Amino acid sequence: MSHQDWDPIVFKKRAPRSANEARARGVKVSKERANTKNEAYKNTLNARKVENEEIKIQKIDLNLSKLIQKARFNAKISQKGLAEKLNLQLSVIQGYESGKVIPNKTLLYKMGKMLNIHLTGKNIGKKIKE
Repeated sequence: MSHQDWDPIVFKKRAPRSANEARARGVKVSKERANTKNEAYKNTLNARKVENEEIKIQKIDLNLSKLIQKARFNAKISQKGLAEKLNLQLSVIQGYESGKVIPNKTLLYKMGKMLNIHLTGKNIGKKIKE
């Protein structure tokens, strides 16, 4: 009888696939998750409201957004084409041209290089000398 294996076999249940399934089995489920950028931003806005501080978040200037639009038309590049060249989403370019975003200087600099126009610094609106 030495050829027989008498070790016990233990069958285990598979791990739960969802939170509801885990709750049904009686496993404790926590709702802890990492903050995304938007949630972190919303949390800072809520904290500012709690502190009763009036902080105006600086949006992109309307003149700058019109300048971006004009430079893009002169360069004969579509919004989608500019977004692809800068490896961005189309909505980012649309936000900059509509004036609804918080400006990012590095992005404005890259966009200016693409459009051959200064979008940051003292020479805003002037062509880049090559």
